[in-house]
Amino acid sequence: MRPSRDAPDVVAGLDRRQCHALDQAVAAEQLEGWHPTRDDLLLLAAECRGDEVLDGVRTSVRGDGKIRESRWAALRPGRAPYLIPGSTILRNELGLQDAAALHRAESILTAIRLVRCHTDRADPLVEDGIHRLIALHRYLFQDVYSWAGQVRTVDLSKNGHSFTRASAVWDVLISIHDALLAAPWESADLGESAYLLARTYAELNQAHPFREGNGRTGTMLLHLLVRRSAFDLDLTAVDRADWIQASRDSAPFRQAGTPSPRPFIPIFRRALVPREG
Repeated sequence: MRPSRDAPDVVAGLDRRQCHALDQAVAAEQLEGWHPTRDDLLLLAAECRGDEVLDGVRTSVRGDGKIRESRWAALRPGRAPYLIPGSTILRNELGLQDAAALHRAESILTAIRLVRCHTDRADPLVEDGIHRLIALHRYLFQDVYSWAGQVRTVDLSKNGHSFTRASAVWDVLISIHDALLAAPWESADLGESAYLLARTYAELNQAHPFREGNGRTGTMLLHLLVRRSAFDLDLTAVDRADWIQASRDSAPFRQAGTPSPRPFIPIFRRALVPREG
């Protein structure tokens, strides 16, 4: 789904920059399994035009409020401090206890904030290096999780693969920060830009610094990084199956090993386009 191509009535009246913001926000969410409805797209298009839709959406997706965690969810010690007790559902600010409802709410709320990032209406754009990653996560997920912008305190694994230990995440982030500041974005050609993005994302994916939201935060950071180059990043050119496979193939053999950027390089070569104007 590329709204600017597949939903011309939704994007009517949007300029090129606004269409880009809508396309990229939707594409980032689709990589996480979101299937937006027409109403979702209309809300995002309105946000692209500058309408303030966030408050209304936030109110509409709230649950009954019985489990709102915002003021008492100082992450407690234990095996599952991020989960609603007795469940596998993340504690959230919306009072939602159903996984599907939480996913839908999280997707539309973060998509709205992604649109704001792409249209330069978000504070995290002023940060630099890994500080920008932390600020982005806080900005994107603040409506959903009380721990938005906080590095995880538990170890994580997925499909038998273990991400960086929680105790080592900050060391890895500092290393990524140094590499980001040293990267020659301004002079990089297509091949080097693809490599820089692949290396950055592979390392961030293995670090998996947040309990949830690593993919959307990471790809938004990549969009901001390439603004210093001669290219734009077009996530609509990325197939979700290829993305998932590259994430798996880039993983190191050892938990503390170095991830490989190689699986992501062809993906980013296809997704980088010369900037117009």
